[in-house]
Amino acid sequence: MPSKGREYRRRRYLLDPNVCPFCGADEIDASKTDAFENMMYQWVRCSECETEWHDIYQLVDFEEVVAGKGL
Repeated sequence: MPSKGREYRRRRYLLDPNVCPFCGADEIDASKTDAFENMMYQWVRCSECETEWHDIYQLVDFEEVVAGKGL
């Protein structure tokens, strides 16, 4: 079960992912991404407190951009 502090940080970060969920600094850098099945992870690091974490994205929909032949 997640700790109370972790849950608070998670909720706060999901509302404003532009600041570090650990120290509140806005000096965060997102870098490489990794995909696994229907999820994608992005590596994020805070320059202030030097904590690293993953942002986790999940496929929720798709959008057609160009119709294929005969469709």
